Amino acid sequence: MTDHVRQLGNTTRGAKPSLLRQAIQGCVFATLLYSAEIWYGPHTSKWAVKQLQYVMNRATRAVLPVYKTTPISVLLRETSSGPAGAGLNRIHDHLALRIAAADSDHPLRRRYHNEPTWNIKTRDAILQEIGAVGCQDGLEVFKQWAQCRNPLDLTVYLDGSMNGSQNKGAGFCIYRGSQKFLHGCIPLGRTVELYDAEVIGALEGFRVVYSYMMGRFATNVAICLDNQEAAIQLRSGQPTLSSFNQIKEFQTLCITWKSRDREIGVQVGTVLVKWIPDHQGILGNERADTLAKQAFDQQTTRTLASISCAENYAQIFYNNASLDFWKSSAVERYKILDIQMTTRISSELHILT
Repeated sequence: MTDHVRQLGNTTRGAKPSLLRQAIQGCVFATLLYSAEIWYGPHTSKWAVKQLQYVMNRATRAVLPVYKTTPISVLLRETSSGPAGAGLNRIHDHLALRIAAADSDHPLRRRYHNEPTWNIKTRDAILQEIGAVGCQDGLEVFKQWAQCRNPLDLTVYLDGSMNGSQNKGAGFCIYRGSQKFLHGCIPLGRTVELYDAEVIGALEGFRVVYSYMMGRFATNVAICLDNQEAAIQLRSGQPTLSSFNQIKEFQTLCITWKSRDREIGVQVGTVLVKWIPDHQGILGNERADTLAKQAFDQQTTRTLASISCAENYAQIFYNNASLDFWKSSAVERYKILDIQMTTRISSELHILT
């Protein structure tokens, strides 16, 4: 198409450039940028964009009665054409506008607020951000981090615990500098797993900070917990099914923290999620663990089990049903040898070749 347009004119005579521009825009540019919403993104190679720009330069040169030595910037200006990168970004912007104006039940609209896959951080990057360096170096890294904090910043230490009866509890302590001024415990009964207890403790502790008067004077808030998986999910904002709603609410509070009511002169601040080693003498963590244990004897108000807890119960029911079947159906030779049944892979299968 570009070569055909070039044959319609030269530097002295030919077709009207305005009509040639329409042909180039409708045929060449439309073909080049077709489905750019899908194939173009932050990780598209610069080489591919340069190839597009090369073809666009040839097309714009065919529109105008110019010489080969005319600079590219002049060609783009005289044909009112932007660079290839700008055109690709405009297509993405138009797509975002169309999705934003679509019906709320549209499939793309439901994905509108999700983080693009190319922006999702890897697990290793999140581990580095939350300071999960292992128990051997974790205490020293935490001490160095704590010494660099602003004394007006708030720190929420939290912990989850479980007793022999499978009752769980969560506790949190809120510090300003080295001074504790708020704490709480959350009885959870047998409705959650330890991972869920840590997430619930983080959410409840942050809720208290958000609504408390001292939050108006604080710039940053640090959520410190010793459960690495819970810290990763709270930091990444890409939660698992278990405690999904709690993590999403936590992320919402993190966003609205920047627009909260605060005193004059207090900066916007941010919310940090920090992993800390457990049972290493960190005062806030030890106190939160004590509060979590105190919650064992309290009555919980939760009536629904978390996803992970429900899955655990389903596995227990399956195991019990399998054991009952074995007790009623086991052959006599197995009963004499007191061989029990397990739903896990048996060691005998590893011996067979």
